[in-house]
Amino acid sequence: MKTIQVLIPLFFCLLIFSCSDGDNKIEPINGTWHTFERTVNLSSDTKSSDAGYLQERINIYYAGELNDYDITKYYNGELLKVVTTLKTDPSKPVSESESSYRIEGDTITINDRIYGAEKYKYVITNKILTLYGALNLKRIADIADQLGIMIPIPQDIKGTIKIKDYR
Repeated sequence: MKTIQVLIPLFFCLLIFSCSDGDNKIEPINGTWHTFERTVNLSSDTKSSDAGYLQERINIYYAGELNDYDITKYYNGELLKVVTTLKTDPSKPVSESESSYRIEGDTITINDRIYGAEKYKYVITNKILTLYGALNLKRIADIADQLGIMIPIPQDIKGTIKIKDYR
């Protein structure tokens, strides 16, 4: 009887230790993700109509881009690879880029070669990854320039970007 009294607690201790996370925890973000939504929300205290127009134009472009292109992201440890292909010819990448990243809590920091360390809050639910990031004047002006939108950009403009990917 005394042997059973000693073996039962020992069994439970072994069970608890064998079920621990250990040091080899895999980040849930690791793997392949496909972008299906990208939107911005812009505001300006002085020229809200310009910010609204710019927001509308960027979001229309982003929606059209996702109709024509597949954007695939590969998260692997600390390396992010982004590959963009035409939907009509997925065998030929239109663009490829690699960045390092790190995760701290609910924040992912992507080391962009142009903008440096860009921080995004992230949420993963039901195989959907949603990134929320802040946009400053420089990023907004660069986006507008890349899209060929030629309007005066308010100096106090600010905004957010939301990117949604699925597995």
